[in-house]
Amino acid sequence: MANQFYQIAIQTIGKLESQENLNSKIILDAWKQSLVENNKNYLKGCPKNAFTSIILNNHVKFENQKNIDLDTDSKEYEYCREALNILRNNPHTSLKPLELWKRVLNNLNLTRSHQGEMDVVMALWKNNKIK
Repeated sequence: MANQFYQIAIQTIGKLESQENLNSKIILDAWKQSLVENNKNYLKGCPKNAFTSIILNNHVKFENQKNIDLDTDSKEYEYCREALNILRNNPHTSLKPLELWKRVLNNLNLTRSHQGEMDVVMALWKNNKIK
């Protein structure tokens, strides 16, 4: 079963489909709305920042063209970019989020606990939302 951040990410992508312009505020508002609709009353930073950075760095496929305010300055983007590289080089992988996280850390030579970033990456990857 998918975890809560997986579900929030997919639900939020659906909300963003109707938006013509995307920036961090619009994405954050949609994320918060998805949390409320799922009776989640907290805003954990790492999954939210991972989700926002993937979109603001133009990695997400939308049905309609979007005007996106690009932004490459976040640590979560570094993790997500590496995760996307791993997935693109192994498109048929069956990695779980924690396994992907361990590979990311190994590739970046880091030690850090998993905070849900890879749940977001895997949600978008498995639902064919990554360019």
